[in-house]
Amino acid sequence: MADPALHQETKPINQIAIDYTPEACTHCPESNSITLTYDRRGGSRWRSTTRFLYGTFSSLIQCPKGNTSGLNFNIYLSSLEGDKSQDEIDFEFIGKDKTIVQTNYYTTGTGNREEIHELGFDCSDGFHEYVIKWCPYFIEWLIDGKVVRKVDKREGEGFPEKPMFLYASIWDASYIEDARWTGPYVGCDAPYVCLYKDIRVPIGTAKINGIIKTLKEEVSWKKTEIIPAKGRWGWEMFDAAMNLITTVIGFGMSVTFILFVCTRIICGRLRGAESRQMFEIESRIDLEQPEHRISGLEPVLVAAIPTLPFTREAFNSAEDAQCSICLGEYQEKEVLRIMPKCGHNFHLSCIDVWLRKQSTCPVCRFPIQDSFEAKHTRQTAISMAQSIGSRDTPSEYSRQWPLPSYQRQEGNHSNERHLETVHGNPEITPGEPQTSHS
Repeated sequence: MADPALHQETKPINQIAIDYTPEACTHCPESNSITLTYDRRGGSRWRSTTRFLYGTFSSLIQCPKGNTSGLNFNIYLSSLEGDKSQDEIDFEFIGKDKTIVQTNYYTTGTGNREEIHELGFDCSDGFHEYVIKWCPYFIEWLIDGKVVRKVDKREGEGFPEKPMFLYASIWDASYIEDARWTGPYVGCDAPYVCLYKDIRVPIGTAKINGIIKTLKEEVSWKKTEIIPAKGRWGWEMFDAAMNLITTVIGFGMSVTFILFVCTRIICGRLRGAESRQMFEIESRIDLEQPEHRISGLEPVLVAAIPTLPFTREAFNSAEDAQCSICLGEYQEKEVLRIMPKCGHNFHLSCIDVWLRKQSTCPVCRFPIQDSFEAKHTRQTAISMAQSIGSRDTPSEYSRQWPLPSYQRQEGNHSNERHLETVHGNPEITPGEPQTSHS
């Protein structure tokens, strides 16, 4: 087995892309297994969905059984399959002889670095582990934990440095070199099925690994040998650096998400109270304005409009349960003003601000001043009736407009005594309390 310290952290491959003949490729993420089939439809090829820059790539592979002459089945890394300037690192099985495997690597499209390795077994007899360890300064190919080839990066020689996908395919290669490489295709045992399971790729993607590469070069990692007894480079520090960077990035993303959620909640609550605050601010400003600038009702008349605490039992209609000025819903026990004649209701603070600037109902535009003038006319009629001694004559003008408590307490007591002499059963309208009689 290879030294565990040489292996970066890996994870199962959860998602793949199928380049061609998708019906000949099956992927099961739960069991982390992939099946490639070659038959009359041809072969198929799958790859990872992201590129990686360095790391450890591995899979358990069982090659197809039967006479596989002419076929090539493989697992390899490539910056982009079909690109003439691609980088590539290969494990390739030769169909005419399933007891050998070929390793190779390309830099900017240049290969010719093939090596043949004896397996010591038939690659179709059960699963065996194949590992490609690609590091900034060397490449290792391992079979069942044993290093079968190692290439060190040397000055002036090509070395794969482009981010690469993980690929695997099965295809007819008998046309290459007139079948001298893989043998002629026979096909007597089709369909041919190549099985992959426990496929693993590096945790970091090309972007994260690129950051690690930059850090590594800045500290001259290649020149740092820290475990003389093992004769290995300092890859333990390499693994620790990648773990630290991954942790920091994950923590930063988590904090950002939490701040985003908290901000949304706080902003939502502030918007809910914004309309009410605007009216309260305007109310305070209006109280400070000079009296001659008021164009609505006088404050004493505004205060004389009847009020009523809100209860849901008394206000069944959905329209009556919402203030038409601030569009806020009424809460239990909130004090409302009820407009005379039309009966529309509003928040006390909202309608008071309105009536200091306007003299009409905000909904129906009925002139509220007219209601006060009608009341004044009726009160004048009552006084005239009292002056001629018509004490026993019932009158509909005995209704009194409700004024605020301080007006009732400081009002003219002589007028109250006159009103007490008026008898009868006057008509009562909503919001107008009946004057008591002795």
